[in-house]
Amino acid sequence: MRTIDLPGEIPLKPGMEWEPGTRTRFDGRSSVKWRGGHCKDVVYDVLAYYKPYTSNARDWGIYYVAPNITDDLNELIEKMYRQGINRNTMSATILAYPSLITIHEVCHHALENVRRKLGIGKIYERDDEGLCEYTAFKLIEESGNAYLAPMFVLSNDVLEIHYHGDHVHVITRFGDYVLPVLYPLWHHIYFPGYPILEINMNGIKNNVKEALAILYKWWGRDQDPLYRPRISSNYSVDFLSRYWLQLRGDLVPYMDHVLTNKPVNESLWLRMRIDEEEKSMRVLGCDPYE
Repeated sequence: MRTIDLPGEIPLKPGMEWEPGTRTRFDGRSSVKWRGGHCKDVVYDVLAYYKPYTSNARDWGIYYVAPNITDDLNELIEKMYRQGINRNTMSATILAYPSLITIHEVCHHALENVRRKLGIGKIYERDDEGLCEYTAFKLIEESGNAYLAPMFVLSNDVLEIHYHGDHVHVITRFGDYVLPVLYPLWHHIYFPGYPILEINMNGIKNNVKEALAILYKWWGRDQDPLYRPRISSNYSVDFLSRYWLQLRGDLVPYMDHVLTNKPVNESLWLRMRIDEEEKSMRVLGCDPYE
């Protein structure tokens, strides 16, 4: 049986910012143009986006933009190979990559839930991008694992997690859930041309912070006014507290609608899709934030 220490509360206060805090010799910058925003009732991010249930009753949920993810991650893998990044760090980076994206989008969902429950009509603010990015980086850093599964323990309902090759068993007081690696639909996005890395979950634990530093540099987070992982002073302490409590439940796959009190009676984790076509907000007929 694999045991996991329960992470404590992550700090969420106005003005806080996530920074790598560790040096890495990796050098490179993604060619993806990181522009996003709220466009035609869609919270659009370049690698994935969230369609709110408030305005998209039938097709709400998280959409992974497969062409952008494939191009970006293939480019990153090539850079890491060329620069001789060690295997454990590469594995941690590849695992952290989809986890960061997913947690960011789940945060958009949690923010919508909080604002709906508070009766706030506007479900999205530009500052949400920095808050979501801070949360994603901080959660993975605090968990000490790049794989999304340890996030389940934030609800305090997980009793055991068993890793079985290409899947994990998550045992809770509600039942036993089998989740594919890395999580639903990710196996539909392919990265040809590179040797398959044998990922040892114990072996990469000490490389998570370096992996986060690589992605921070790769995505240029220190120079991005929209996605820089920091918490705007426009949020109140009370709002951030409500957001964190909501997020703890929303991060539990398939059980989020049971563990939380939210306006939509369906799990976000059943509303994940692959978008094979979209490449930018231009396709939506929108102008991205500059």
